[in-house]
Amino acid sequence: MKPNQTMLAAAAAMSVLAAGTAGAETYSYASFNAPSHIMVRTLGSGWADQVRETTGGEVDFEIFPGASLMPPLSMLQGVGDGLATAAHLAVPYYASDLPINYVAGELGFANPDYFALAFAYADYIVNDPAAHGEWRAQNVVPMGTISTPNYYYVCKDVVTDMAALQGKKVRSPGGAWGRFTTDVGFVAVSIPYNELFTSMERNAVDCAAMSTADLVSGATVLELVKSGSVLKIPLSPGYNSAHNAINEDVWKSLTDDQRRAILDAIAVGMVRAHVGYEAEVAKAEQAGRDAGMVFIEEMDEEIQAFYDDWNTRNLQIVIDAAKERGLEDPGAVLESMQSYIDKWAGLIDGVARDDEAALTAILKENLFDQIDETAYGMD
Repeated sequence: MKPNQTMLAAAAAMSVLAAGTAGAETYSYASFNAPSHIMVRTLGSGWADQVRETTGGEVDFEIFPGASLMPPLSMLQGVGDGLATAAHLAVPYYASDLPINYVAGELGFANPDYFALAFAYADYIVNDPAAHGEWRAQNVVPMGTISTPNYYYVCKDVVTDMAALQGKKVRSPGGAWGRFTTDVGFVAVSIPYNELFTSMERNAVDCAAMSTADLVSGATVLELVKSGSVLKIPLSPGYNSAHNAINEDVWKSLTDDQRRAILDAIAVGMVRAHVGYEAEVAKAEQAGRDAGMVFIEEMDEEIQAFYDDWNTRNLQIVIDAAKERGLEDPGAVLESMQSYIDKWAGLIDGVARDDEAALTAILKENLFDQIDETAYGMD
């Protein structure tokens, strides 16, 4: 049987890892995002560059972007099994394996500050025992989170009101996005992010719930939607992912100094990613306007009334659905996660979102400097 490209890439990655000599190792990092995506540039290659520099080349990561090593749905198991040393693991892909972390990602509609959400989830997966334990049960040590900016509906046609959106096929990440997308009248379609461009090109979807930054980076769909619109219904950011989750066995094999280098580089990369996202959103939206896209900045009265009513009902829907899936106390999960969101919203309140130095200092002082590299993930 002829091996497929994913199998070949995985085998190559394992060979790279095995080829390292004592004191100098090259590991693999997998992402489903394109090389141009800001997540890859900051918390992928940028993070790897800092780790390499800090450790004097003792620890290096080869970056496999664009799902070239394995598809998104396989990455959690892939990291746990050591097929990839580390990866960007987006929890919505692994709801059955990480049910607590999945529910913790349902608070974005009520808390739209994506900086606070990202920093809070990073804190949560380190310090909440139940959430942390789910990752460890997969042989994965969680660390490093990133949130997208708020998602909006980006459509190939001009969609301005409830009537225009009825029946249109929309790529949605699932969870609260999928529920709202269906309830408001769209037809939610579940496809991996890395297939978005092709799906739009082939008219398999009419719209996508996405960050407008992806008009010109990542999925880079601007050429497909330049005659369309952005409907700015403020959907939840996507914040519950461990962007630098690492295989537990590899983590334990590193020295204390190497683990500290990885943690410090994550703190820098997290802030750089979010500051960069702010700039990319502004740039992408201007590019969309220049190309002729229509931006609907405010919801009309009908959509606004629907949105407000839906948002008041959403958390109870989350709780009821989680109980049906077997999660014993989803209310306690939401309460715990909300406490971290409140903490970080307070810590960064009033801090300019382009002040990389100030945000990095806050993130390090209140989280990463408190992580004991001699003990974290070593039990």
